[in-house]
Amino acid sequence: MPIYVVIPAIEGWIIIVSGVKEDAEESDLYDAFAEFGEVKDLHLNLELRTGYVKGYALVEYGIFEEAQTANRIMNGTELLTKTIHVDWAFNRGPIQNVTSAGCELNVFSPAFPMVDKSLCQFDMILNLDHMLVTDSVFFV
Repeated sequence: MPIYVVIPAIEGWIIIVSGVKEDAEESDLYDAFAEFGEVKDLHLNLELRTGYVKGYALVEYGIFEEAQTANRIMNGTELLTKTIHVDWAFNRGPIQNVTSAGCELNVFSPAFPMVDKSLCQFDMILNLDHMLVTDSVFFV
């Protein structure tokens, strides 16, 4: 399973929703995603020639946990009879080597005396200087 570095936007956490039906409206998406927290912003781009939705939307949350919950629960669900796919809008791509990503970043130095090798399973949350590791995803 690849590990991705998720990057927040300037003011919040943005998820991208693809597979949006062409006749969807902002209120349809807002109602679906507001269940998980306060939607700070929602972009639903339209095709200039037709006026229909281009098939994707950007949803911004101010709190990471709200965006993460929406991402997990809404991915693969149906919205207006069409299956949508939800993912993080900004990431730095997959990290190729899991071991070098978390377990060899000087985590076992004297600065982190309580950290042991069992944490390399990425099942727990670590706060390592500026990096947060949770659920096989790194948050910088």
